[in-house]
Formats: sequence, structure tokens, C-alpha cells
Amino acid sequence: MQQKIPSKFGKNTLAAEVAEGLDLRGKTAVVTGGTAGLGWETTRVLAMAGAHVVFTARDTAKGQKLAEEFRTITKNPKVDFAVLDLFHAKSATEFAEQMLRKCPKLDLLILNAATANCPLARNDLGIESQFMTNYVGHFIVAAILAPALVAAAPSRIITLTSAGHQASPIVWEDINFQCRDYKPMLGYAQSKTAMSLLAVELNRRLASRGVLAFTVRPGMVPDTNLSRFSNPSGDKEALMASIRALGFNTSDLKSIEAGTATTIWAATAEELESTPGGLYLEDCQIAEQLQEPNYKDGFLAYAVDAAGAQRLWQMTERMLGQSFDI
Repeated sequence: MQQKIPSKFGKNTLAAEVAEGLDLRGKTAVVTGGTAGLGWETTRVLAMAGAHVVFTARDTAKGQKLAEEFRTITKNPKVDFAVLDLFHAKSATEFAEQMLRKCPKLDLLILNAATANCPLARNDLGIESQFMTNYVGHFIVAAILAPALVAAAPSRIITLTSAGHQASPIVWEDINFQCRDYKPMLGYAQSKTAMSLLAVELNRRLASRGVLAFTVRPGMVPDTNLSRFSNPSGDKEALMASIRALGFNTSDLKSIEAGTATTIWAATAEELESTPGGLYLEDCQIAEQLQEPNYKDGFLAYAVDAAGAQRLWQMTERMLGQSFDI
């Protein structure tokens, strides 16, 4: 149940404000997609608080350079990177198995990486690129790293979703757009519904062993790489015009620092320890269920449906041809 709990933070809180006074020395966190945007800020803030942070990058040279920059910026020598390409199941598997060997105890797993509104593509398993990158790759990582999270309990898994999930539930009969026309936004929306359901199912499987899972809506953050396909020129004025055309106001938008705040809150807030987990969070609060879409805040019932979460887990295992007994 999405029951409100007291939180001193809100929509305009910055990630650094949430982390103020936190001491995460001795804790290990993995952050997917840490090279830019929300993932970059998540990595920075956790490292500033003393955590050992492993962020992911698809490019080795970029990852090495950024790891050095993080160590300098945060004055924390324990910032590392690992190669991960979520579009390919083999890369996700190899990354997770490597992390399991290097980090047998893992306190925080933050599944942040994402792509959006990209042209139709499918990987060698026939899985549509947004569904694979945003959800299935993260499913593999979380399933393989579950023993490390249990070993470090109490620990947490954070998945990132979006208000965009309100545009599409899981289309069970045609997840990979084999029969219906491909519309990039619907592919993105479906993948973000899947990320919310992933938190629900991970929490069902792991909460009794001390691992709580939450899904986080960062909010509308225009200054991230998610707009690279819908706004390839990088023209900020064009991007803002598109956002206004969708019915959003300037007051609806967040900076990267504010967009990252709920992730940090979900990962560290003591008040969330007393919850059952599996919750949808936004603006450093527990979100409210909507009766109909507004594409701005809240969530639709299908995004936290326990039966749907179990069904999706089983379907994902069939897609991969592999079972994960966690």
C-alpha cells in the first residue's frame, strides 16, 4: 500500500541536500549509466558521502577518464567504473557476474541507465531496444546481483521509472512491436512500466531477506541525454518548445540536481526502512495512485500490480531462455 510517511524533502529538494550529514563509508553502491545526467549526479553524491561507487559506461576510455574525474571532484578514491551495454544480454550477464565476484556484499543497486524515443531496433534475441536497455538488461543485473544484496542486508534496489509509463501498460501480446506499428514513445512508456513492476517483484522476492526495492520517478528533467533522439540537434529552445507543446510548464521542470534527489532519498532514507518496500516514489515522497493519466505525477494501478509483476518476470525469463531463482 502507498501510505504516506513523513518526509522533510519535496519537489525542489536537491540531491546534495538529501545526502547532507550522511556517512556512507563502508557501503558499496552500483549505479548504471553513471556517465551523464541523473546517473552522474547520483554517483557524485554517493561518493561525496563516502560510499564505494561503481558506475557503468559503455566505453572503456570514457569510463576510465570519468572515474579519475570523480575521484578528484569527490576526494574519494573509491570510485570505479565497469563496462555495461544493456542492449546485449551477454554484456549485462558478464557485468553482473564480474560485480558479484568483486562485490560479494552490495548495499545499493541503482538501476538508472535508460534510452528514450529511439528508432526501432531489436537485439539478437528479438527484444525491442528500449525494452531491452531500460528493463531487460536491468532485470539480468538485479537477478544476478541479488545474492550480494542479501549478503549486505539491510540493502536496497532502486529502479527508475517515469510519468511516461502512463502512456502504456505492458502490451503482453506484442511487447516487441512485431505486429503493431512502432511508436517510440509507446516503447519507452512500456519499458518504464516494466521498471516499476521490476521493483515490485524484486521486493516480493527479497524483502523478507532484508532487501527493499523502490521505483523512483525523477520528474521532468530536460538536461539529460534522454532527449538525444527526439532533439538530435541539442537545441534547447526547440526542446523547451516541445515540452510546452505537451502541456508542461516551466514549474514542472527539474534540474539534474533536483531530479536526482528522490533517488538518493529512496536509497538512504531511514524512514523507508519501516515500509514494506515495493513503493512508487516521487518528489522525495510516496506517490499517489491516479484514476486516469495526467503524465506529470502519480502512477497508474498497472505500474504496481503484483500479479502483473510476477507475470512480467516469468515472461522475461522466457525471452532470455533462462530462469533466475532468487
